Amino acid sequence: MTRFLQRILMFAMFVLLASCGGGNDSKTPVAPKAKSTLLIYMVASNLVGGPNGANWSINSIVQAKSSPDVNIILQVGGGNQKGSIPAMDMTKTRRYHVSAAKSASGGTVLSPWQIELLPDAQQPKTQAMNDGNALREFIEWGASAYPAEKMHLVMYDHGGGPIDGYGVDFANGDKTTMSVPAIAKALADSKVHFELIGFDACLMANIEVASLLAPYGNYLAATEDLTLFWDWKGIVDLLADSPSATGDQIGKQIVQGYKATMSRYGLQVDYVTTAIIDLRKIPALVSEVGKITSALQQKLDQEGLSAWLKIAAATRYSSNFQTNFFSDYDLVDLLSWTQQLVKVGAITSAQSEALESALHAAVVYTDDDQENDDDEDKSSGLSFYFPRFSLSNNEKINQYLNLGYATELTQLTRSYVQFAGSGAVPQIQVGQPSNSAGQATSLVSSNISSNIQPFDSAYAVLGKGGVLGAMQEIDIQGLELRMAQPNLWPHLDNRVVSLMRMREEADLEAYVIPVWAPSELNPENLDDYRRGLLIAVKNDQGQIVVRGRIEANSIAGGAVAQITLKPGETFYPLRYRPGAVGESNPFYPLPKDLDSPLVAPDGDWVVQMQPLAGAGFNLYTAAIDLKGALKLSPGSIALPLQ
Repeated sequence: MTRFLQRILMFAMFVLLASCGGGNDSKTPVAPKAKSTLLIYMVASNLVGGPNGANWSINSIVQAKSSPDVNIILQVGGGNQKGSIPAMDMTKTRRYHVSAAKSASGGTVLSPWQIELLPDAQQPKTQAMNDGNALREFIEWGASAYPAEKMHLVMYDHGGGPIDGYGVDFANGDKTTMSVPAIAKALADSKVHFELIGFDACLMANIEVASLLAPYGNYLAATEDLTLFWDWKGIVDLLADSPSATGDQIGKQIVQGYKATMSRYGLQVDYVTTAIIDLRKIPALVSEVGKITSALQQKLDQEGLSAWLKIAAATRYSSNFQTNFFSDYDLVDLLSWTQQLVKVGAITSAQSEALESALHAAVVYTDDDQENDDDEDKSSGLSFYFPRFSLSNNEKINQYLNLGYATELTQLTRSYVQFAGSGAVPQIQVGQPSNSAGQATSLVSSNISSNIQPFDSAYAVLGKGGVLGAMQEIDIQGLELRMAQPNLWPHLDNRVVSLMRMREEADLEAYVIPVWAPSELNPENLDDYRRGLLIAVKNDQGQIVVRGRIEANSIAGGAVAQITLKPGETFYPLRYRPGAVGESNPFYPLPKDLDSPLVAPDGDWVVQMQPLAGAGFNLYTAAIDLKGALKLSPGSIALPLQ
């Protein structure tokens, strides 16, 4: 072949390859290779406004230092309102380049950044932000158009753990989330390996999430508990100063900056549950989890009820997140669970220590304030799903079993659930309450032969006119439930309310009051109110004082960050259907029963224990059984007791 023909052939091959695209849209200019590219996938959902919303986070980014060695790329959408960022509509899925601002003379200034809406040719094809294809397209395009030595990906919005996933699209996605398998597939199909994968979202630091995402990154930044907002200025400042920063270095800034930001905004937290996880060490940790769960599976097969009760007891007393009968996320701290399994004799100390060693190798950074804390009831960095309050929720169980996390833990979960439904687990019956010398008492019967307590917390439930109006915790003495002062009930604004004790944190005695809470967008419209919780704490004078509020699904283990109340803000006590008690989630608000509101004062809002006003009240007793269900007494007694 002549040299001329060779050149013709090579030219033809070049044209053919170019026509295939080569993985890069010819309309998309390619930026020079940087040291770092930060891809931020921001599902704005109902977090557009407010002190911790998408507006705030984006404004924090543009206040940071800039660097020509760092690319910052945003894809924003899924919001329930446009937002306040100029030239940005968060109800529409759009891509933006955050670039260094120019001075009047055309020279580059160090701060702030400017936000550039990219041309139509570079905008996404898939609009729904909870669609895994949208995430994949964003990653592929971002990595191609803005290449870098280190690629980082952060996903911002609501998070719901391994089962409920991440990202609620209010604009185009029917207010549903993106599943963890869909996230993993998007990362796999994009063929991009990340230095850091982060979730600026709640509840995503799980062994299942880490395992499914491990092949696609070096580090994971996520939290076991709730999160309000990352310190985005601090993160971008770090990258501007150190464009080649590693995932663990960025992660340390995320943890430290988050806590500092909470303090600046007057939100006190004991410690931050955000952790930085080395994803390359996750397979070894999964192996140790498998050894423990295989041992538990063997015990369950051989010992039946005795083994089931030990696992149930360990789960009950472990550190947990979103694990209560208000929400059944059932996320359990991994290290705390194994330590509790040792206490009940289900596994050996050696097995627990081997897992702890693998866990400490994988979790490379957590809040320093935990280091000198001897209390086991804390965050170790990774949680996992294990059914407690969701034991009767077949849909949730099946979602988990089909997650793709096919390990020995999955098999144990399946067996544990099957045993719970076999009829072999002891049942309880809460007896009719009675008047015993001015106290309300009730006996709980059980067919359990073990010495394990067959139920958890006990409650008095107040009924009137066919509606359950309030609950408060009462004493347990063996199998007897006892309420010393049944005529006294918690009141706010002279209205009876539920008062539920949270798990105590150090010296803090905290309570929640279930309410209807106003929406940020339309606080005057009752139809837009949503379930919420007023947070109250006991002060040094013994008063229970309301300090803030959070959403209904925000009870969790660990520290609670609260939203400060505004004077004049209105709430309504929740009311419940009697038929709902005993179901897997017994609390259903009744909008038609909303009456005069609770109004937050300008000053301390103190919960008063007061006698019930008027007649027609009935008192039921209730207890939570080993399967997480609230069991109500079949009848009631009239109040006030004489």
